[in-house]
Amino acid sequence: MRFLLRNSVFANNLGFLLKYHIILLILFRGIIFMSYRIERFGIFGILFILAACIGYLFFLSSQSPWLQSVKIQYDTVTFAGEQVPFDGLYKEINREKLEREIINLRFSYEKIQIYHKRELLYIPYIREKLRSANIPEDFIYLVIAESALKNGAYSSAGAAGIWQFMPDTARHYGLRVDKEIDERYNFEKATDAAITYLKKIYDDLGNWTLTAAAYNRWENGIRRDLKEQWVSSYYDLDLISEPSRYIWRILAIKYIMEQRYNLYEQDILGEQFIAPMYLFQEVEWSGISIYDLAKQYGQTPAVMKETNAWILWDSIPEWKWIIKIIKP
Repeated sequence: MRFLLRNSVFANNLGFLLKYHIILLILFRGIIFMSYRIERFGIFGILFILAACIGYLFFLSSQSPWLQSVKIQYDTVTFAGEQVPFDGLYKEINREKLEREIINLRFSYEKIQIYHKRELLYIPYIREKLRSANIPEDFIYLVIAESALKNGAYSSAGAAGIWQFMPDTARHYGLRVDKEIDERYNFEKATDAAITYLKKIYDDLGNWTLTAAAYNRWENGIRRDLKEQWVSSYYDLDLISEPSRYIWRILAIKYIMEQRYNLYEQDILGEQFIAPMYLFQEVEWSGISIYDLAKQYGQTPAVMKETNAWILWDSIPEWKWIIKIIKP
């Protein structure tokens, strides 16, 4: 595994260098050009260019955040307070599962950057809600795994919103989902529904790791798997592809996010987006245009629709609604 890890690091760094540093190609082409004119430039000229290429490659490698070594303290790896097994039968199996997900994620530069940039838009609110409900804070990494902190996320399976609710599950936990309104895109309401859902799963299964797995696999599916396989731990289950990798993907996100400032330079991560100050206003009109509403509260139509993405049409149906307004 360590050999594979080192070679994966080298391969990914080489790809990074070749992709972003075109000067390397120019230097290599220079060698080819001079090889055809060896009589004129001599062997020492070619060796000089080759040495320059190698020196430039090592210089870029030393500047690259991707080459910081991964040093995992396996005895400290936990999810929601539960120790992840890395001994006995699981010594190599679980290490391979975790390192595979870390390697896959670590070199997905765009993903890491967007996780980092979006963090302050959503995570502080979610963390506060988790604390209030006595749910372990590690579940913030579940949200990242589900939607990459994109409130407008929509999957091919039909899951939507930052918590990736399916329509029936969303309705069951109090969210309106129809042709006019889809409250899976209402960040605050969807978070409250997710908190209720997670607590219900935990009350049924009694384990936070199984709770996270059931959020992805469906509660009945996990319960059936546990019964059929005569086990009580997620790490003992034989699951199909996506659920079998789900917790390991969350653990990899946790590791990368906690270690990001050691693995990457600040200028590589970039500046984080700052959430604006919001006002929440109750409206009770029937059929009011979203454009009239925007004008009334000093917003633009684009901003009004962006901050209230749960309103699917250009008007609000008859009901009492709480709309979100950016504070001037």
